Amino acid sequence: MPLPLALVLAVLLLIVAVMLVRTALFMRPPAIHPPLPLPECEPEVATEHLAEALRCRTLTLAGQASPDPAAFIALHGLLERHYPRVHAKLECLRFGNHSLLYIWHGSNPNPAPVLFSAHQDVVPAEEGSSGGWRFPPFDGLIAEGAIWGRGALDMKGPLIAIFEAMEMLLREGYHPQRSILVALGEDEESGGHQGAARIATWLAEQGIQPMAVLDEGGAVVEGMIRGIQGPLALVGIAEKGFAVLHVSVEGDEGHAALPPQENAISILARALTRLAAHPLPAHLEHVQNLYAAVGSAARPGLQFVLANSWLFGGWIARRLSADPRTNALIRTTITPTLIRGGLKENVLPPRAEAWLNVRILPGESLTEVLEHIRQVLGDPRVQVEIVPGAAWAPSPLASIRTPAYATLQRIITSVYPQALVAPYLMVMASDSRYYAQICPHVYRFAPYYLTPLEIEGIHGVNEHLSIETLGKMIQFYAALMRTWGQARLESGEEGDVP
Repeated sequence: MPLPLALVLAVLLLIVAVMLVRTALFMRPPAIHPPLPLPECEPEVATEHLAEALRCRTLTLAGQASPDPAAFIALHGLLERHYPRVHAKLECLRFGNHSLLYIWHGSNPNPAPVLFSAHQDVVPAEEGSSGGWRFPPFDGLIAEGAIWGRGALDMKGPLIAIFEAMEMLLREGYHPQRSILVALGEDEESGGHQGAARIATWLAEQGIQPMAVLDEGGAVVEGMIRGIQGPLALVGIAEKGFAVLHVSVEGDEGHAALPPQENAISILARALTRLAAHPLPAHLEHVQNLYAAVGSAARPGLQFVLANSWLFGGWIARRLSADPRTNALIRTTITPTLIRGGLKENVLPPRAEAWLNVRILPGESLTEVLEHIRQVLGDPRVQVEIVPGAAWAPSPLASIRTPAYATLQRIITSVYPQALVAPYLMVMASDSRYYAQICPHVYRFAPYYLTPLEIEGIHGVNEHLSIETLGKMIQFYAALMRTWGQARLESGEEGDVP
């Protein structure tokens, strides 16, 4: 064999060997720990409590106070009535109009507390026959093994499960070593300014920095992530940033019978088309972390290309970009959501404007996004401005190598033994961004199993939570409070925790 050919073959074999080794390391199976004992739970009473909570129309609208303050007062009365031990034992502070912070003081004042976050408010739902609901959204009906109504998943189901867990632990005589905080915001669906923002500010003023925070975010899902079979528990370790941008073009008014080559609407339309054709670059780190966590549970071919993104990165990015669910995980997204222009069908438009919804990937900034937009547009006639009060930075990344995450992972697999646990990037906004300012370890996970159909109910129609899942949620929160409530977690070192 000629020497150059032999050399080429040797190099190719070396490259293949390196790629296979990288794949083997990437596909290491996740550590398996014996399940933790879970408390017995009969969810029938909790089911009635949740149904009653769903009948409280705790709506919030952006920029407005609650349209029905009495609904929040009714919800608070429900909590006091059904959870007497909680209200006798825990300190309760009020913020804003209706937000609450419960403090379960631990026996050891030295460890940093842990915080569980939930929100009381819900988004509106169209009622009547035209709304498409099988059961009225605010009747809180129990049918077909589930509780139906707006907020069953987002987020009165987890809220009620948290209180059921605390009441159960208190009934058993449990007392945490570490303080446990439970924050109930009133306006997460409209920005969290009255609720979580004020609670986080007060905690910062008191010098309170939680060891860990658990808020809504991921769940146990199936069939949602390409190439992974079986249930997958997605734990959000970061949240994308957010901004609303206003794009405007000024034009000259005149008669449409004498049109110029361009007008304000056509200039704006071309600008939006250029933005759609030139997205920000893809970054694969978050997707790689997700697939690395599930190890060999994903298809080998998929793991092979992900482990060798230095070679297949472009192909991977194109495949992931084609699906909105994965495209949002790999890049900052920019999409027009409102557009306005023109006065009359026969009058040239004096102005055209649009609003862009921007979700910023961790590691990027709004300044970089604006620079990208202006370079892509390349037209000084198109003005781009940040809408005041409608922008915030991406959250920091929470570590998955902490005692808090390790115990969270173990409890998830104890409640859902068939589930794999993986970190992921949360693409939607939540109250957790406020708590990320006072705690580096903010995890975003609600302990319910959701089918694709059930996921559609969040902010959609026919939102419901199965009674069986509600029981598992209570078990989850009780077990996590017992575990996170131990003072010894504070001394854990960074790294894998048995």
